[in-house]
Amino acid sequence: MGRAGAALIIVVLVMMAIAAVAHGLLLLSQFEYLAARAGLDQLGARLAAEAAVNTAFRANVGPGSGPRRDSTPLWQSADSVSGAVLAARYWRSTRRLSRELWLIEGWGKRGQAAPAKASRPVWILDPVARVAAMGAVLVHGEGSLAGVHGTIDGSRVNRSTTPEQPDFCEPWRAALDSLIPTGTLPPTGTEALVAVLALGPLDMDSLRARMRSHAGETGTPAPRERGGVCVTEDMWNWGDPGRPKRPCGHHFVALFVDGDLATVGGTGQGLLVVSGDADLLDTQFNGLIMVGGRLTLRGVSTVLGLVRSAGGASIETGASIVGSTCWAAAALESPDVARPVPIRGPRWLGPR
Repeated sequence: MGRAGAALIIVVLVMMAIAAVAHGLLLLSQFEYLAARAGLDQLGARLAAEAAVNTAFRANVGPGSGPRRDSTPLWQSADSVSGAVLAARYWRSTRRLSRELWLIEGWGKRGQAAPAKASRPVWILDPVARVAAMGAVLVHGEGSLAGVHGTIDGSRVNRSTTPEQPDFCEPWRAALDSLIPTGTLPPTGTEALVAVLALGPLDMDSLRARMRSHAGETGTPAPRERGGVCVTEDMWNWGDPGRPKRPCGHHFVALFVDGDLATVGGTGQGLLVVSGDADLLDTQFNGLIMVGGRLTLRGVSTVLGLVRSAGGASIETGASIVGSTCWAAAALESPDVARPVPIRGPRWLGPR
C-alpha cells in the first residue's frame, strides 16, 4: 500500500474520531440542555413558592378576611390560595402555631421539576389575644398621671350590654372567658411608654403605615349616609354604634390621627390612634383608643371598650370609660392591622 492509501486510512480514522467527539459533544449538549431546563424549572418553582409566601404580606389574610382565624385549631390551616407566576403554579396556606404566631407555607410547581416549598413564620394580630393582654381598662404610661373624677368600670368587661355588643362578638365569648376568667379588669394600670403605644410588634410607626391617616383637628364624628349607603370615605364618619341596622351600623373606623384631636359631640366606633393629645367632649366612642399624648374626656363623654394613653388621662366628672373586651376586639378586627408581620430571624425556613 502506497503513501496515498496510508493517507486515506489516516483521514478516515481522523474523521471517525471527529465524528465520535462530535457525537459525544452532541449528547453532552443535550444532557446540559435538559439539565438547564430542569434547573430553570426548579428555580421557577422555588421562586413561585417564595412569591406565594410574599404575596401574603400584601394581602389581607388576617381576621378581617376569609374564614375566622380565631376558630382555627392549632396546626391547622386557615385558608388556601393558588395562582400562577413565571409560568409556574403556586399554592399557599397559613398554618396556626399559636394564637398570634403563624407559618405561611408556599409551594411552587413548574414543568417536570419536583414541587418546591418555602415557609416563613409571621405574627398576625389576634383581637382576642391582644385584648386579653391589655391588663386594665385604662392603661397609661409610667410616670404619667391619670386623674379620674368620672367613672371607670371594669367589673364586667366580658359582658357589657349597654349599648348592645356587636353581633359578631358572640363567637369570642368562650375565648374571652378563658383568657379573662374573672370577667373583670382593674380600672387603671401602667406600662412602659413603648408598650402602651404598641399592639404586639406593631408600634406607632407601623400603625401609621397601615391605617387610614387623618390630620389632627376639631370636629364632630357622625354617620354619613347617601342614598341608603354609608359614605365611608368621609373622614368624620366613624360609624353608627347606636343603630346597628342603619347603613353605617357595621362601619368600624381604623383611623390614625397625626397630631392632636378634639371632638365636640358625636359618636363613633372602631380603632382610633392619636399621635398627640385627644380631647373628647360629649362624645360616645365604642372600641379601642390609643393616644400618644394625654387623653381628656369631658362632659358626658363615654368610651365603651378599652383605652391606652401614654401621656396619662383626665376623666372629668360626668365622663366615663366602661370596660368592654368585645368592643375592643371588634375594633381590632380591621384588615388594616391584620396583615402579617415577619418574625425576626432567617428569611426562609428549611434548606435553600
